[in-house]
Amino acid sequence: LFRSAELMRLCRRLVGLKDGFYNRYMIQHDLLAPVITAFLKNGNRYYLINSAIIEMFEFISKSDVKDLVSYIVARHMDSLRSVSYTNTFSQLQLRYEQELDRKRLDQEKNLERMPTSLTSFVQASRRRRDPRDVDIEEEMYFYEDDEGDDALDPASAAAAAAAQQKTSPDNCPRTARHFPNYPP
Repeated sequence: LFRSAELMRLCRRLVGLKDGFYNRYMIQHDLLAPVITAFLKNGNRYYLINSAIIEMFEFISKSDVKDLVSYIVARHMDSLRSVSYTNTFSQLQLRYEQELDRKRLDQEKNLERMPTSLTSFVQASRRRRDPRDVDIEEEMYFYEDDEGDDALDPASAAAAAAAQQKTSPDNCPRTARHFPNYPP
């Protein structure tokens, strides 16, 4: 009994943190299974441990910890339906169904907002465009290569190399004239 009370206290504190990391850890390792097992073993008797477990499930339901609600309903609701002296578990089931309905309505709204054809998509994007935005075609102009740059004739390539060599600081005639102690 002492260990189950300690386990219950730990689980309640982890749930009370409302931290997604701890909730996912509890779900992944099925840490509420021993709590639910202890709750079901006590039966209809009114013990402190049962009250603490019911309080934890009420907290999960009222604070709407979606991950834990869906986990409890999906994995443990079959065994918890037999508990009839409290409506906590039916509230969890109701909260789970409301979340499913909310997700389904959101998906339907997103589908309604999506354009049905390419022309309606183009029209919708034109309506939402800010006049200060950069046009994509204009922007792509700067990223395209010029056709003439790739095919330089040998004479212009040699002239470009000579110009590069003249401007390099190692071959600058001023260096020797202005800095006589500078090594060549």
